[in-house]
Order: sequence, then structure tokens, then C-alpha cells
Amino acid sequence: MRVGHRTVLVNEADVRWTWVDLRLAPAATAVWAVCAAAPWFTATDLALGAGGAAGLAAVAAWARVGRTSAATLAMLAGVAVALATAAVRESAREASPLTSAAEAGRGVEVVLELSDHPHVLSGSAAQRVVADATVAVVTDGPVTHRLVADVLLFAPADGWRDLGPGVPVRVRAGLSPPRAGDDVIAVVSARGPPTLLSGPGLPHRVATGLREGLASSAGRLLPAGAAGLLPGLVIGDTRAMDPVLDVEFERAGLSHLTAVSGANVAIILTAVLWPLRRRAVDRRVQAAVAVVVLIGFVVLAGPGPSVVRAAAMGAVTLLALATGRPRAALPALGAAVCALLLLDPGLARDAGFALSVAATAAIVLLAPSWSRSLRVRGCWPVLADAVAVSTAAGLATAPLVAGLTGTISLVSLPANLLAAPAVAPATILGLAATVVAPLAPLAGDAFVWCAGWPTRWLVLVAEGSAAVPDAATGWPAGAGGAVLLAMVLLSV
Repeated sequence: MRVGHRTVLVNEADVRWTWVDLRLAPAATAVWAVCAAAPWFTATDLALGAGGAAGLAAVAAWARVGRTSAATLAMLAGVAVALATAAVRESAREASPLTSAAEAGRGVEVVLELSDHPHVLSGSAAQRVVADATVAVVTDGPVTHRLVADVLLFAPADGWRDLGPGVPVRVRAGLSPPRAGDDVIAVVSARGPPTLLSGPGLPHRVATGLREGLASSAGRLLPAGAAGLLPGLVIGDTRAMDPVLDVEFERAGLSHLTAVSGANVAIILTAVLWPLRRRAVDRRVQAAVAVVVLIGFVVLAGPGPSVVRAAAMGAVTLLALATGRPRAALPALGAAVCALLLLDPGLARDAGFALSVAATAAIVLLAPSWSRSLRVRGCWPVLADAVAVSTAAGLATAPLVAGLTGTISLVSLPANLLAAPAVAPATILGLAATVVAPLAPLAGDAFVWCAGWPTRWLVLVAEGSAAVPDAATGWPAGAGGAVLLAMVLLSV
């Protein structure tokens, strides 16, 4: 290609991935399998397995030859670390005071913090919420224990619905053992509203104000459907979303747009870094800006596990899209998967995590080449990236969605293609409105008004797609159904 009066040769080997770049994939797969199976084994079993895997890794290191052996060594090392970590966690679970209290079904007083925003349960007479939480103090009769224990919380909606993550509260609750295979130590059933021990911190208050400002501005300036959808696109806040529109998004295969995902994070970071890349700003400066934006987005959306997961996956995606080097992003993806699973083994059985990893892998492997093809045909670079990212993510996650739900959306692919050009503008303009509104309310309203037009288009796409006869149809559920749809898509 020509740059000014110079001719620059681009080495295609530097921008295309090879099978060698998947050398961390076996390690990530093995760590995933270990974390998924660990809750069914005792601490002793896991410790013995860790010792055996470490011994095999030592033998492999001694006899190491070539890249294949390096991949084998990484896999064995990952298994050993995952088993050892699981053994420590299982030992702590067996010794936890929550375990004995849960087995006896006793009521206790706990001090806990929510790990994510609570979700309202549907179908119950009295509204209740469910949320992941971390217990810091448990008072069982005259004895008080200090600990760090992951639990699953069920509570009445009153007092809990609007409680944000990271706020310490005290509550009287009943305990029960978790289901077999669950990664939590106990199930906590709160018996009433929580008692706040301290108010939310400054970052939480600022983030809450920004989120409420976006929702308020959208409610004033946009039609009902678009007003509820815009906060969902930007930060995953679907509290004001029309239930009918929510169903239509699901039938159209567009429900992933309203969840915080790695693709959303990648779109935001790409838009922020695009002007820096155009001006050839030093990559270290670009990296620093990306880190600041990433941290700010996590605080804004709420530092729940799903958001942190999306940030990690988005950072990997950014490495591919911002540098044009998927060869670097593929090992980074494998390392990120291993790190996230070791830090939070419960992700191994989290459908959202599987969807996020699949989407990120597709974006890393497919989106760069698809984006280049669109640019060669004259497409605007930012739009080319957005279309390539959305299409790759939609195709990769379709088999998993089919396996999980037992249905497929026959209009999902065309709906996602029609929606793709509007996702990036709506997300970026909505985020700009969120950040600018406190400093310049009129400018914030202007950004919301502009974001309303691509958001209206998404509403039209969802409504039109859902209205197609037999838009969603049954499909074999489970792993078999997922593999079958994957084969169909690969054939097409």
C-alpha cells in the first residue's frame, strides 16, 4: 500500500493467524474441564490429581521437543494448577462454618456484599430477587466468624432490588446446602430487608448518577421502546425495557445486544482509540488510554462478574482489532480464559462465559479478515469493524444458544446483519451522552437524540424480524443440538 510518497509492504504473515497460535487452546480447554468437574470431588482427590499432573508435567518438560511438546507442557501445567487451586477451595469449603450451619438448616446473621446487581425472579407471587454475594461475617448463636465465602442469595425484592454490588449489609437469613456441583458454599435466604452498614462509595455513587441520567434523558427524548433499549445497549441496564420488546429481541436473536459483552467493550475501545491510531500515537499511549477507558466502563456498568468477564474478553478483542495482529490475540485469549477460570471456577458452568469466549474467539479469528474485505470494497473503517464484529459474534454464539434454549431463530443472521451498522453508533453516542450530560446537559441530550435514531432502527429490526412467521423454531437441546447447528453453519 502507499503512504504519502512511500510504498509500504505489508507482510500478510504478521496479520493472519496460524494453527500454531492456538497452542494455549488445549491448556484453556483442560483448565475449563477441571474447573467444571472439581465440585464433584473431595479436596483429597483433587490434591492427588494435582500431584499426578505436576509429575507428568515434569516428565514432559524433561523430554520436551518442538512446539507440540510445549503445548502439552502448558496443558499439564494448567491442569496441575487448576487441580491444586480447586483442592484449596474445596478444603476451605469443607471447613467453613457456613457449611455446618447449612447442613443443619440453622438461621444465622450474616454480613455480606452483593457481587452483582440482583435479578428479579419471575413467576413468584411475592417478588423475590436472586444474586451472587460474598459473606464476610457470620454470627451463629454466640459465635462470630470472619471469612470470605461465595454464596447464592435469595431475598424479598423490598430493600434488595436497588442494592448495588460492594455495599456491606447485615441480615438475618436461613442457610441451606447448595445443589451438587454448585461452586457456592451455601444458599442464603434473607428473611427481610437488609440493614446498611455503610453507604456506597464515591465511584458507586458517581456511576449510579450517570446511569440514572442516561435513563432519564432517554425517557424524556425517545419513544418508549428506544428509551428502554438505549441504556441496555450502552451499559446493560434493561430495567426500563419494554417486556414485549424484550421478547421480540429474543425471537429475532438480538438479545445479546442488551447484555454487557466483550463485543460491546471492543466497539467502545475501538472508537476511543481510532483517532489515536489515525494520528500514529505511540502504542504505549494507546494502551494507557485503553486501560483508563476499560476501568471507567467497568465502574460505570457495575463491577459484577459478567462485566469484569466482558472487560477481559473485550481487552483481548481489542488486541486483535487495534493492532491488526490476531496472532498476538489468540494466545492472549487462552491466557485470559485460564486466568478467569482460576480466579472464579464457577465461570466454567456459566453459559454467559461460554458465549463470551465463543464470541471473542470468532472476533479474533474472523473479524479482522472480514473487516479488511469490507474496507477494500470501500466501507468506512469503523463501520467495517462493527459489522465484522457483530456478524462473527452472532455466528459463533448461535450453536451455543440453540443448545442452551432448544430453539433457533431462523431470522437471527439477517436480523444481526441488519442491526450491525446501528449497534456501534448507538453504543458510542449513548456512552458519550452518559459521560457528557453531568457537565453539559444540553450536549448530553443532543447525544441521546442522535443515539435515538440507530436505536429506533434496532427496534424496527427486532419488531419486523419477530413478526416473520415461524421466526423461532424448536431445535435439539444440549451438546448434540449445538454441534449439529455448528456443522450446518460451517457447511453454509
